[in-house]
Amino acid sequence: MASTTLQEHEVAHHFDDLEQEFESQKFGMWLFMASEIMMFGALLVGGLFLLYLHPDAFAESRPHLDWRLGALNTFFLLTGGFTMARAAGFAQQREQGKVRTNLILSLLLACGFLVVKTIEYKAKFHHGLLPGHAFHGEGFTSLHAHIFFGYYFVATGLHALHGVDDLVPQSLQAGPVYTGLLHSGGIRGNVLGSGGPCMGFSLSFALLGGVIYGTRTRLPTRPHL
Repeated sequence: MASTTLQEHEVAHHFDDLEQEFESQKFGMWLFMASEIMMFGALLVGGLFLLYLHPDAFAESRPHLDWRLGALNTFFLLTGGFTMARAAGFAQQREQGKVRTNLILSLLLACGFLVVKTIEYKAKFHHGLLPGHAFHGEGFTSLHAHIFFGYYFVATGLHALHGVDDLVPQSLQAGPVYTGLLHSGGIRGNVLGSGGPCMGFSLSFALLGGVIYGTRTRLPTRPHL
């Protein structure tokens, strides 16, 4: 078996040394995490507010979702975030084979998430369970069911876009790591920049899943003021 070696990393011209480069990458990751918290936090609070305003719409619409597919996607995201974090840890230890394995696992899990989401969306389009004026689902008594499905598509669509966005860097990283040509200094920043946000992104989907796929029982009607 041919051995592979990691080449010495060349520090970018706008950094003083490797440590400064890595710390800058880490700081950028935390800034990105903060922006993720603000965005998905707003989605979560917005969903709870809509649930308060239209409890009947949520209770009547939730049975049209498959909670098993939602649970499967939550598993894909949480596990994918875990494997990306493990890849970051192994990258710092320069264990190239384990980095490669965890990147490939993350890539497969992201693909699985998109496949499941495609199955979900196909069923919603087929039955007319769409946002706003495009809604033409049958058998609903609530006049606000379209609001629920509008929230459903916005919240899950953002996660799907994040999944696609993660596929690209993971694919680019898996190739160089596999051939053993990725720089020893650059690898830890590249993988770390994906591992942390992936974990936060996965946890946010789990929280939003509670709002979207939550209890199927009809909640008390909001009192009129």
